[in-house]
Parts: sequence; structure tokens; C-alpha cells
Amino acid sequence: MSTARRPIQPGEVFERLTVIGQADPKLRKKNGHKIYCVSCRCSCGGETVVEENKLRCGNTKSCGCLAREQGSQWKGTHGHRSRTQYSRTYNCWSGMKQRCYNPKTKEFRLYGARGITVCERWMASFENFLADMGEVPAGLSLDRIRSEGNYEPGNCRWADWDTQERNRGSFNRRVVIKGINLTVAEASRELGISGSCIGNRAKRLGVSYQEATNFYAVNGPGAPWRNKRAAREQGSALNRTGV
Repeated sequence: MSTARRPIQPGEVFERLTVIGQADPKLRKKNGHKIYCVSCRCSCGGETVVEENKLRCGNTKSCGCLAREQGSQWKGTHGHRSRTQYSRTYNCWSGMKQRCYNPKTKEFRLYGARGITVCERWMASFENFLADMGEVPAGLSLDRIRSEGNYEPGNCRWADWDTQERNRGSFNRRVVIKGINLTVAEASRELGISGSCIGNRAKRLGVSYQEATNFYAVNGPGAPWRNKRAAREQGSALNRTGV
């Protein structure tokens, strides 16, 4: 025995929403069935259209203002995290832990697999990390002063990309431009290209860092690789001529 649908009437109240009239029904994509809707006015003054079943079940309680209020309260004392957003400083703290303790991250082999760890104080809470490091300045990211040391107070700083590249020690690649031995960061600055440009091109095409550098030394910033074979041939030719 089917039960007749009882429409929601204007004036009915559901949490913060008061029904003010019927709205055009929606059509369910899968089967074309009607989804009945009503227009509502929220206690904050906003208006919205809500599906009747979501009002009756309590799934929709406001025009969206309730979720925004709860989200701002959920940020906690440090104010760097909400239900959907994280600050750059919080992401630096979270990424630091992932690199050291999550084998599924691609950076784990350079950190956790090498024995790099995070001190107990910073593992305990983000508030401790924030108190020691402060907020990340624009254009900088987290860097360890001693590349073989752990993430801990006294061995960490906020640094730019060039500084971090020079600090990588044995992991820092060097190239030659006009007979001068430079780090990749120094070579990028000399050629007027992005700091990650040489590395990204070399890895994507499977050529050496020197070959990638030689290409930009001849063709200038913004020059695309034509293909892997052309990149290798030009890089080899430039190596022979000593660019």
C-alpha cells in the first residue's frame, strides 16, 4: 500500500530554515524521478532552495551559515586548520611528517628511508612547531640547516629554493656553463629560468642535467624540448664543443 506524499507547507520550521513556498522540482539523473523542493528563509536572512526529504531527515539545517560557523570554530587555538582548508605553515608541518614516516610518499626515500626523523616535541602537536618556527614567510619553505640532521629546533629554518639547493650536499647536482662549475640553482639563475626547470626537463625526457642545461644555454628561457632524441643529440653536441 503506497503512502501519499504530504507536501511541506509554508510556515513550517526546520532548524534554522522556515519554508516560504514551493520551488520547481529537480529531476534525478539516473531514473528521471522528481525530487520535490521548497524555498526557505534562513534565520540569518539568507534564502535557499532545499529538497523536501533533506529537510525532513535533518540533513539540511541552514542556508550554509551553520557549516561556516562550525568550520571557523573547528580551527582550534592556532587558527591554521579548518574542515576544508589548511594554512601553508600547517602544510609544511604535515608534509615534514609524511616525508619521514609515510613510505607511500615519493619523498620518503630521501628522508625517512635515510633515517631522518622529526623530534618528539614537533610530533606531539602543531602548536609546538608553530611556537618554535613561527609562520612561514612568503616564498620560503622548511629547510634543515644540516642536511643529514633531523627536523628539530636549532636545525630548521625557513629558506628559499636557492638556499635549499646549495644546502643539499652530496644530493646537489652541479653543471658547467662556459667552463664555470655551478649548482643547478646557480645555473638556473644565470640562464634566467625557473629554479626547477632544468631538473623537470631532465627527468621528463631522461637526459642528463648537463644536457638540459646546455639546451637552455643555447636556446634561452622558454624553449621547449622537441623530443627525447633531439634533446640527447643536441646535448651531446654541446658537450663536445664545451658550452
